[in-house]
Amino acid sequence: MKIFQTVFNSFYSKPLYQDVVKKWKGIGFSYLFLLILLLSVPVFIKFCIVFEGFINLEAKPYVKQLVSQMPAVTIKKGEVSIDQPVPYIIKDSDGQTMMVIDTSDDLKNVEKYKDVPILLTKDTLLVAKSEYETRSFDLSDIDEELSFDKKIAAEWAAIGFKWVPFVVYPLTVIFMILFTFLLRIIQVLIHGLIGMLFASVLKIKLDYGVLLRLASVAITPALVIGMLLDSLSINFVFQRFLLFIVAMGYLYYSISANAEPSQS
Repeated sequence: MKIFQTVFNSFYSKPLYQDVVKKWKGIGFSYLFLLILLLSVPVFIKFCIVFEGFINLEAKPYVKQLVSQMPAVTIKKGEVSIDQPVPYIIKDSDGQTMMVIDTSDDLKNVEKYKDVPILLTKDTLLVAKSEYETRSFDLSDIDEELSFDKKIAAEWAAIGFKWVPFVVYPLTVIFMILFTFLLRIIQVLIHGLIGMLFASVLKIKLDYGVLLRLASVAITPALVIGMLLDSLSINFVFQRFLLFIVAMGYLYYSISANAEPSQS
């Protein structure tokens, strides 16, 4: 299947829509999947640009600012100590407390730190997963001596930033393609039902499977236009409704094309 030629011809070619009815097999979902792969390329490129900008302009400076405050932390025989007076507070650039280190013996109740995302006590690391859930890590069983400072934190952060794209990008591609494909399948199934109404009005006999093939191709112009608008960050009132009208117009056009003698 010549996917590029099909996409181009879907905007105007009656012979294409006649071939879809008379020569194509199946219900058109293989074409729909290839179309989504093709249209996902510019969307993914835009995502990569935005994500790289976020990493370089926001995430890295944010992490660097936190790492610069990290004291030298030592865990020896299950007890935590640092080279700074406690409680030691690490804040972000907005002055929000992100971590508290309090290794004092008189820390009887962690309730006063309940709103702190990360709390390190003499023998426990508490990490808030949400407003209602906190994970606790017992450090008292660590027999060997461990140390951690801003230099090590910076090295870990650098490794994390290096490998983040290798995790985020593949997962984004898989999720984006699968979610979009599922969404478009549902859309085409509905368009196929609407196509039955159009076929009835035009007095053309087409079964539901054929109408699904036509709907899969007829939706192409609307998806291409939608992709271009999204890639250019163009949004306006009733955009989705207008794209639906475009899709319906081409669906009607594709069905009416089969009321005429084939040109192939």
